Amino acid sequence: MRSARQGFTLVELVIVITLIGVVATFGSLLLSRVVGSTLTGAQRTELASAADAGARRIARELQAALPNSIRVTTGSGTAFIEFVPVLDAGRYRRDVSASGSGDPLDFENPADASFDVLGGPASASGSVWLVINNLGFSGADVYAGSNRRGSVTLSGGGSAIQFAATGAFPAGGSTSNRFFLVGAPVTLACDVATGRWRRFSGYAFQASQPTDASAAPLASATSAVLIEGISACAVSYTQPQANLGVVGLQIQVTQSGDTVRLVHQVAVDNTP
Repeated sequence: MRSARQGFTLVELVIVITLIGVVATFGSLLLSRVVGSTLTGAQRTELASAADAGARRIARELQAALPNSIRVTTGSGTAFIEFVPVLDAGRYRRDVSASGSGDPLDFENPADASFDVLGGPASASGSVWLVINNLGFSGADVYAGSNRRGSVTLSGGGSAIQFAATGAFPAGGSTSNRFFLVGAPVTLACDVATGRWRRFSGYAFQASQPTDASAAPLASATSAVLIEGISACAVSYTQPQANLGVVGLQIQVTQSGDTVRLVHQVAVDNTP
């Protein structure tokens, strides 16, 4: 008796091959979607991380600004924030000691050009200006120069400060006897047309806020890019309390079809 043999017919073989092809097609589509989704998520995470790093740097700089020195101007697709960076701060001697010694700051003497630092020593280098009682309005405005002095030098290991005598400081001084050593102004500018948020530094004090990156003084200032791919931005500045300012930042970044939106609120101390 011969043993029976069983195999695949041509029709069965064609059906099997067809089914394998269908399964492979659906598998590849599913895999491509998973991979595409993973890449998109990674790109969005990288985009958000870069934008957030730029926003946090802006926040740090604003929080270290001279009280009442923040100026904000917005336009169509642009926003300009100007501030004066603080290098150090301390308290000046207002009166002589009980024994009659010490060098106080005399607000009534236009020739007075020095004072003792109370508390810890002051420290600053480079181009430094002395500012006292910056209130942000006429007579006490760092940009106008009424309460700002140049040619600052520190002596006695930072226990005394000398400066250019260009007239007496505005009468009264700071109620807390505070002084600030500051650097040159800084502008943070958002421009949707160029897709960049840039930092400008190293330019002179201006009575009016500079709001044109292509004109003086910003055109010749030192420039650095903080955030790339800006597709929208908005800035606001409010003072809910006398000694408190709040800067609102809205940043939208778009790259390769992905868009990330960030909202930051930065509280700044305006105690002069």
